[in-house]
Amino acid sequence: MAVVSSSYSDDDGDAPITEINVTPLVDIVLVLLIVFMITIPTIVAMDLLNERDLKIKLPRASAAVPLTFRVSDVIVNIEASGRYLVGGKEMAVEGLQAFIEQSEAANPQRVNVMIRADKHCPWEFVVSAINICNAVKVRSYSVTTLE
Repeated sequence: MAVVSSSYSDDDGDAPITEINVTPLVDIVLVLLIVFMITIPTIVAMDLLNERDLKIKLPRASAAVPLTFRVSDVIVNIEASGRYLVGGKEMAVEGLQAFIEQSEAANPQRVNVMIRADKHCPWEFVVSAINICNAVKVRSYSVTTLE
């Protein structure tokens, strides 16, 4: 006669069962997860609606400005011959510096200068544009390339 062995043996009828059946525990946790996933968005939406239902008359400001300004992009194109072009207009070094100064004055700390140089452009013109950015205190500048 063949004897079949198993990992669980109950030779002693009075021995306590030391293994925990986790299947009911997993079922309860999944049901709670589903309940919370359904109820939390509803509770959050109700709180937002309650905030909007408050009858508050907000004051108007005569000289209001937004708390954050859009970043102003200045794109400086440098041709192979060393000509500076901003917005399709040719500029000398002095004109480029004046233009970046005006942009910085109009939108302080929010000017981003992108320098696009031709691959055959001498490096001194790129360095000149970077020096202008540093002189005007524009710290957000980049030199763009093709991938």
